This record gives sequence, structure tokens and C-alpha cells, in this order.
Amino acid sequence: MKIQRIAILAGIAAIASLFMGESVSWGQKPPPPANPQAPTINPLPTGIQRGKATDLLISGTLLASPTGASLGTPAKVAIPKEDKNGSDAGKFKVRIEVPADTPIGYYPFRIATLKGVSNLRVLCVDDLPQIAATGANRTRTTAQNIPVPCTVNGAVAAEAGDFYKFTAKAGQRLSFDCLARRVGSAIDAYIYLYNAKTGRELAYDNDSPGCQNDPRIVNYTFKEAGDYILEVKDVLNRGGAEYFYRIRIGDFPVATTALPMAAKRGTKAKIGFAGPGVDGVAPVDLAVSADPAAEVEWVAPKGASGLLGWPVPVMISDVEETLEKEPNDTPKEANRINVPAGVTGRFEKGGDTDCFVFSAKKGQKLAIEGTTLEYY
Repeated sequence: MKIQRIAILAGIAAIASLFMGESVSWGQKPPPPANPQAPTINPLPTGIQRGKATDLLISGTLLASPTGASLGTPAKVAIPKEDKNGSDAGKFKVRIEVPADTPIGYYPFRIATLKGVSNLRVLCVDDLPQIAATGANRTRTTAQNIPVPCTVNGAVAAEAGDFYKFTAKAGQRLSFDCLARRVGSAIDAYIYLYNAKTGRELAYDNDSPGCQNDPRIVNYTFKEAGDYILEVKDVLNRGGAEYFYRIRIGDFPVATTALPMAAKRGTKAKIGFAGPGVDGVAPVDLAVSADPAAEVEWVAPKGASGLLGWPVPVMISDVEETLEKEPNDTPKEANRINVPAGVTGRFEKGGDTDCFVFSAKKGQKLAIEGTTLEYY
């Protein structure tokens, strides 16, 4: 099933500029040089559980005398004073707690010291318990035991995978959603699912559509009760601190795209979901931001188990947004839309055609743009 959004915008004009000789004008001044005393932070454990205080060990450079941390959402932030915390230029501990009703998703994380503000890392807020990799789980025989549901956070070593062992019941259904490129990692991850007793491979994924090369195993149902092993590894056997990942494990919906893919700024919209694991998932009511600078809302599907799937983006538009209505396979059946407008459609079968009709004035200029990969 292919999904696309078409935007038809009125009054678009092309402007050409000619630069003669060597005279060049800039729309803005070049940025100032980087602060050489500003701290830098290495990759984080990448996730915290909402409603629960979490201690994060921050490592990097020039970290002495930290004054705070920013998460881009309301949070309680504390820097413990015991054990000379904050005096080491290479690491310090920060305690973070976000409210239990904080939307799950991606958040920009920075720390500050007396000398400046750090680079940005992505920190995820989740509703699942967070499990840190031990680093001693590089083989099947040393696989790390984990509970289900949970999210595991780790980083692979070169020429090695990370292995996790868990117990499943007969008939239990689980999904495995690996976030890596989506959180700024260098890893091109793949995941395998094995029977721990027999070693037999049960499922595998490398690049899941709409996930920036991240893998997913969706709605796997275990036929037998017992122990199972999940492996994560880089496809080119690379590894190191920048090859980090987080894998969500549980019976939650797995969405790829919001339906519609965009909603008008300052309105209320009902958002559905498309993807390999969203059957029966109810649409979500969304109050779209009226902020003129806002570009996207993130909406999470909720399953019958009560667990949330990872959110998908809803782009914020300044025109009316609609969903196509079938049948519209021929010009006679075309959906009528107003201009300017945006419409989200789906090719639900091979050879499908979607037709739309609109009115235009003589001499009117229109731009018609289709977007697919940009919206995942």
C-alpha cells in the first residue's frame, strides 16, 4: 500500500535573481564561531520513562561545573552533589523526571556549564520501562535477560551483535521496533529473532518502510512458550559509541504514517494511522498548534493492550487538508477539492488510480506537489 499527499497551492510565482561580477549579497550574516569552551556530550542512553526519576550519566568533554539540562519539555532536573558529582570534566550525573502525561516521542537534550551550552542529542520519552545494555551480551550464550514489555538501550561493538533473552507465552504477540537512524545513530541496524533452545531463526528485518532504514518485526505470535533471543547488529559489522540504538518490545501498534499526513494549523483534526500493525486502532483527536513557527505534531497510536506505539508525524499545513474517498479511480468519480488545499491518498492495490477535480480561473498559476518520502 502506497501513501501520498498532494498539495495544490495558488499564487506561486518563480523569482529569478541575476548576480553580475563578484558582487554577492547575503540574506543573513554567517554564524559566529563556535565557543571553544562549550561542553560536548557523547551519545546518551537515548531514553527515559515518563513519570519516573531517571539518573543519566553524561559523558563528554568540558563538563565540569554543570548548571543544568534542557529537554524541550517540562521536567524536574537535578544535579546531585554527592561524590563530587560535577567536578569531573569528562562525566557527571543528572537526574531527570518528566510528568507521567508527557507525550512519548523525541526531545532535544542539551546540558549547560558555567562556560557554555553543549551540542544537541536526541532523548526519547517513553511509557515503557528502560533497560540499559550491560555490554556483556555479545554472544547468544551471554544474552542479557530482559522483561517484556520494555525498551532496551545499547550500542553495538565492531564485529559483534548485542543479544537479549526474554520469555514468551504460547500465543503471545509482540512487536520489536528498533529506533536507530531515527534518533541520530550511525548504525544501519538489523534484528533477528531466535528460538533460544533450538537456535532456529524465527524472524528477521533490515530496512522497514518509512523508518529511515531502521528495522521492525511486527506482530510476531509465538507458537510455543519458552525463551527467545533477539539480536541487533550493524549490517557492515561496524560499532562504537555512535552506533547506538533503542528497541521497543511489547504488544503495541506499529504505525508508519498518519492519516491524513497533514492538518491545518490551529484546527482540530481526527488522525488515523497506516502501517503494518494498526488494525483496529482508533483515530486520535488532535488539537493542531496555532503557532506560526510550528511545523509538525507527533501522534502515537494506542492499542487494545493499553501500550502506545511510537508516534508518527502530522505535518502542519496552512491550507485545508482532506482524505481521499473511494471510489475515485476515474475522472467521472474524481473527488472535488478546493484550491488551495492538500489531500492525502492511498494506493491500496496494484494499478490503483486516484482522481481529483478542482476549479481554476483563466491565467491562474498553481503549483501541484506530491510528497511521500518526505513524510516517511
